[in-house]
Amino acid sequence: MAIIAKYKAVVDLPAGFFKGFIAWLVWLFIHIIPIAGFRNKIKLALNWSWSFITNDPT
Repeated sequence: MAIIAKYKAVVDLPAGFFKGFIAWLVWLFIHIIPIAGFRNKIKLALNWSWSFITNDPT
């Protein structure tokens, strides 16, 4: 899995290969799953959203 650019990624899973926007969403979802606790998942999603909207690379 790798993010290439905004809205673009590649994902090579045992279930299949994805690229583009769908792969980008898969990447986000798979990286949020192992985070412990619902509150932490929401905080991470909000931080990612804010960074995405403001184009903050950190």
